[in-house]
Amino acid sequence: MKSFRQFWIFSGLFTCLSSGQEVWTHRYSSPTNDRLGIIAGKPGLYLVKNDNSYNGFLRSIDGISWSPTWLAGASVMSATPWGILGVGGEGIWWTENGVNLILVFKPLGGIAFNPRGIASGNNCWIVVTAEGAILRSTDGFSGWEYQLSPAGTFSGIAFGDGIFLASSGKYFVTSVDGISWRLKPNPGRIVIQGFGNGKFYGFNDFSTDQGVSWQAFTGTSGSNASISNDSKSFVAVTWDNQLYISTNLTTWTLRESEITDLNNASFCGDLWIAASSTGRISTSPVLGAPPLTAPSLAIAPAMELKWDSITGRKYQIQSSSDNSSWENVGSPMLGNGSGLRFTSPIEDYRKFFRVEVR
Repeated sequence: MKSFRQFWIFSGLFTCLSSGQEVWTHRYSSPTNDRLGIIAGKPGLYLVKNDNSYNGFLRSIDGISWSPTWLAGASVMSATPWGILGVGGEGIWWTENGVNLILVFKPLGGIAFNPRGIASGNNCWIVVTAEGAILRSTDGFSGWEYQLSPAGTFSGIAFGDGIFLASSGKYFVTSVDGISWRLKPNPGRIVIQGFGNGKFYGFNDFSTDQGVSWQAFTGTSGSNASISNDSKSFVAVTWDNQLYISTNLTTWTLRESEITDLNNASFCGDLWIAASSTGRISTSPVLGAPPLTAPSLAIAPAMELKWDSITGRKYQIQSSSDNSSWENVGSPMLGNGSGLRFTSPIEDYRKFFRVEVR
């Protein structure tokens, strides 16, 4: 434990606009008309890949102001409780703030590594690749188990109804735990994109029975480039740059997005974010969210613990009232090679604190 000091905490509650996907607002235009690709985010951290740069991204903490940032390359990304998980040719990495990253898996030299999907469920994370690799983690990304697909390749994966469902050419591959996998036919060569509202879905088809039978989308203007969903609705972006909204994957409604060259749209926890092939970003608040309100701020004294960390090690804060019996405080913090910090209300000043390294 390196230091202990008193300071002030500012806290507040921020909410979103209502009528999600009804209104899209332009937020950013690239000065060099960069093509923007995959999108991932959660409240407080949003990333959009700049396809014109291997390690270039756009980063925002509010969805309004965007600035360039540089991480490792990624062809798939996913929001996690700890930040954003990204997977590309260099391996698997995650970032807590969109500025610094931790590489948690590096493929063996000379072995191709082309990720095709990320999914989480049943207390594990799964990454699949075009080469048929399956990587599984259960400990917050510190360790990854490696195995090969029984079908040879992968094109996508999602988790829902208690199972992982991955697409692999003419097969689907299913698993409950990410360890044992079973094959079943994929006669339509459907590429899995996600799961929402009780349905697995690909680019133009959906299933309500864990991939046994499939129904084609109707009502969009053509083949879809991307599909994403929140808890109430789906958004489809078509190859002809149109944006459609649906609550059931059957009836679709065309929406104005303010982007004529729309490339991708994704649900990011409290915002929908859409990106274009010429560097434009628009956002729309989540459907049914409460109206925007001014933040209510409270000022309170607090104390802070600070210590240096080692990348990949976990640090558990513990407290005690008698310096004998210790209890965990919150969840373990993952080391990033720099200083970590923990704050606690000043009312706890009579307690003892320590950091357990795991």
